[in-house]
Amino acid sequence: MKPHRVRQICRSRNPFTPSIALWQHFVLPWHALRQQRPIMYVATEAAPGSLPSTETQLSPPAPMPADAPKDQIEYEPNREPVIRRVADTRAQIYDLRRNTGKATGKSERKIEHLMQKTMSAFDESEDYEGVVVEAITTARAVDEKLLPWVIQNKAGERGTAEDRLALEIAKFHDYARPSRTEALGRRNIIEQVRNHVREALPSHILEVFGSERTGIALATSDIDLRLMRHEDLVDGRGKMPPDGEERRLLLKDLQTLHRKKFYGNRAYLMPVMRHARYPLISLQDRASGIDVQIVLSNDTSLSRELMQQYMQEFPFLRQLYSVVKTIFDARGLSDVFRGGFGSYTIFMMVVASLKHKPHKRNDAMGALLNFLRFWGHFDTTKQGVSIEPPILFDKSEVLVMTDTAKQHILSGKHKPLPPYMMCLRDPADETNDLGRRAIAIKHVQTTFRHLDKKLTKDLTANTRHSFLKLFVGDIFTLNKARRQKLDAEGRKVLKTMQTSIAHKAQAIIEEEHAATQKARATDQKAVELNPRKPDESLHDDMGETVTSILEMPSVEELGKDGLDVELKRFRERHARLGGQCVSGN
Repeated sequence: MKPHRVRQICRSRNPFTPSIALWQHFVLPWHALRQQRPIMYVATEAAPGSLPSTETQLSPPAPMPADAPKDQIEYEPNREPVIRRVADTRAQIYDLRRNTGKATGKSERKIEHLMQKTMSAFDESEDYEGVVVEAITTARAVDEKLLPWVIQNKAGERGTAEDRLALEIAKFHDYARPSRTEALGRRNIIEQVRNHVREALPSHILEVFGSERTGIALATSDIDLRLMRHEDLVDGRGKMPPDGEERRLLLKDLQTLHRKKFYGNRAYLMPVMRHARYPLISLQDRASGIDVQIVLSNDTSLSRELMQQYMQEFPFLRQLYSVVKTIFDARGLSDVFRGGFGSYTIFMMVVASLKHKPHKRNDAMGALLNFLRFWGHFDTTKQGVSIEPPILFDKSEVLVMTDTAKQHILSGKHKPLPPYMMCLRDPADETNDLGRRAIAIKHVQTTFRHLDKKLTKDLTANTRHSFLKLFVGDIFTLNKARRQKLDAEGRKVLKTMQTSIAHKAQAIIEEEHAATQKARATDQKAVELNPRKPDESLHDDMGETVTSILEMPSVEELGKDGLDVELKRFRERHARLGGQCVSGN
């Protein structure tokens, strides 16, 4: 038997990996012979959510763009490559999660694994079993009775469970919506991205749409921006879907914007191009932690008008939406690219439950109960839901899709959706199925049934400090750090605005003071040119004062009739004197 071969171990401080050794042996010598642009390579960071490694990670060589970050390493043929070692920061990550309330890796990995299995089953046109998706947990959750939306009751006093839940939903809505400073921070992000568009694409504008435009955005919601051209806004073409050539040109403009303003920009995290049904740039503002999407979408004015109409019809709809949206967010079920539900779909699901199954209380509490029961027990395999008009229809007979999509399915180019998929017809477009991408519908329905059962039990007992804790989980702790960052940015904007207003006010005061000084100088000059005698001025002032006190007519009031009055008085006096003389004789 041959002796066991001892494995060679490199004990140097910065050991090479085999990939680096092979790259240096086969690729590096050829760089000196090739005439091309300078080559760079960079030590890449670990993927988000994964633990850092002690091994050095290198990206493949690529041409260095003109606007490359300064920290990138430029390769020179006559110099040995510099290899940077990725630091091991496991302890730092643990402390960060413990102090800022980030989600524990176990709950995140569980949801990630569940969604991956669901996506795989969908791709294979296979069925899957729905499970209860618990809310993401944190290492240090806040005590339930200390949550900001809890209704504080006096000692020995406790209202009915239904009334407490209704008040708690209203208070949670006030907590979840952006505060004044947070709204300023979100508005500043929009203006910041718009400035980038003005510099890179002067003939384009950004239109705010989605939840930010309709007023239902939560404090940590994404900001959706639509890229369009000035001429499309002027001549009304922006309301029509672009044709193939226009879409190609817009896609090219979107790529130009990504390359010039977002690629390598340290103000943003993970700016990537996504080629979906509507191409978009997805990024995150580093300072505030808010996600931004610049989308080549169609006009959404009709959908926006319908949403405003529904919010007027149901005054409590905003409060109910805040809770339902948080249910999805707290469970990782609101990411459309992973089979989750988008904001518009969630909103229309709430409206559909209100239209089809109204509650006798006609408030957010009763609407929440009916929402869970309507969608938790709805048979998605047989029926579809229509909002306008509010009817249910047979999915096999009524196909909610465009004629082109139908032809693709009939020709075998595209596979039909699995039978379990939800079919919700968009009231703004009868060919748009809002449930065609909601792959996790079976998990959602199972979770809704579970929440309905637990809520009914809690309402009967009426002993919990917060009924919504069951729905939103540790969302307060999860969003605390993000909202603090956003609030800090908003306070900076507010301070800048206050300073600017103070400077403008000071400038206005100085301008008015200068105008007053100029008027006084003009008056003084006029007095010097037309001087008046001192006694004359004094007598005139005294005459006017006496006339006003005794309510005597002024000289101007007497006018030309003054002489006639005096002559009449003289004649009357002369007649009296004449009469006296006659009687005396």
